[in-house]
Amino acid sequence: MFNFLVRKYQRKTYKLCVRSLARFFTYEADEGDFRWYHHLFLKLASFPSQGFRHWHIHGALELSKPVADLAPEEAYESRAPTPVGKDSAVHDGVFPPIKARQLDNIAASALSSSFLKSKTVYVPDYYLGKKGPVIADGNVLFWYGVHGEGLVHEGPRHPQPKGIKVFGMGANNWYHWLLDILPSAYLAQSLPDRFKTYPLIVPQAALDMPQFRESVELFKGTRELIGIDTDLYDFEDLISIDPILHEPINMRPGYWPETSDYSFNPRVLMAYRQDILDKLHISEPTGPTRLFLARGNDRRPYNQDELLSIAEARGFEAVYPELLSFREQVALFAGARFIMGPSGAAFANSLFCTPGCRLLSWLVPQYSGFCSYSNIASTVGTELRYLFGNHTTPIHSTFDAFRATYTIDVAEFETALDRMLNADDF
Repeated sequence: MFNFLVRKYQRKTYKLCVRSLARFFTYEADEGDFRWYHHLFLKLASFPSQGFRHWHIHGALELSKPVADLAPEEAYESRAPTPVGKDSAVHDGVFPPIKARQLDNIAASALSSSFLKSKTVYVPDYYLGKKGPVIADGNVLFWYGVHGEGLVHEGPRHPQPKGIKVFGMGANNWYHWLLDILPSAYLAQSLPDRFKTYPLIVPQAALDMPQFRESVELFKGTRELIGIDTDLYDFEDLISIDPILHEPINMRPGYWPETSDYSFNPRVLMAYRQDILDKLHISEPTGPTRLFLARGNDRRPYNQDELLSIAEARGFEAVYPELLSFREQVALFAGARFIMGPSGAAFANSLFCTPGCRLLSWLVPQYSGFCSYSNIASTVGTELRYLFGNHTTPIHSTFDAFRATYTIDVAEFETALDRMLNADDF
């Protein structure tokens, strides 16, 4: 009875602390921002077996041993959002080779990209030394400073002998799942035979969502799928495959994405795309050719009804990709000639568009250096153009931008739409 009450107290204090301070730690705190009451909250929610810890930050490559070369280095060109009728900034470089890496005796969690070992937290090396991009996940790693100290929550632990990592921060978001996480399952198909009995370790939350499960099952072959949650899992042997792209998930307050923050391997991205199309047996376009990516009543931060009415008069059809199966989403985008909608996770499916497809999207001006979908478009061979809205709520950080309300100028939208449909130069 006593142990039960202790565990209940621990859970209650942890939840109180997270509710009160998670946004501050994950999205807002910078060097020197902690106050006495922050430290008091942290102390109340910390215990010998679990709780908040101040641990040093290191790069995850320190922990790993390369065990397979999966793709050579590749030149890339990262492109900023292109306004209608204008040019955009471009940054080029060489993406490093993609390798499979073995990590021994580390702790990890479903929705975190950090590893824990020996009172140290190891983060993706992309984030080391960068002032803007940040990988705090609000589950394991709550905060870290530019001087190498991190605020970690050490939660309940479970043993896990071995597996292949198909999890990480953002795995519950369709874009990050499709572009950051799922490619590891695709590349795992090329691992040496000695790893053929290793299961794919996937967030249980992803396995519980039909579209996510359907997508990962394309690549599992004979491997078992094992779901994990947001507790810590002690892996004796974990295979981690390098990502096919590097880009920030969030930014520190006062920083915004720039073209130099983005890099990717275009050859692997296209091979991954083709493997999905082949496995789903999608070749002939079907369905509507003019799509308006609409949002439900709970996520309509802009003047959607006004824009949709104009688009419908020109033959566009409102679609809600999140209501479709994975195969239905892929087929829908593969068959479209014109697609429009607010910048968001549904645009990840533009990976499956046919070359020559035209896309129109919109976002807040703070994201003028946001390259994720522009890079997909330039790689696949589609034409993507942007409008920038006028935000009606204050925006000081990427956290604010995600929840911001804004409006798109109707006259500007109509001009862009007509140009999209009729002009030679979009």
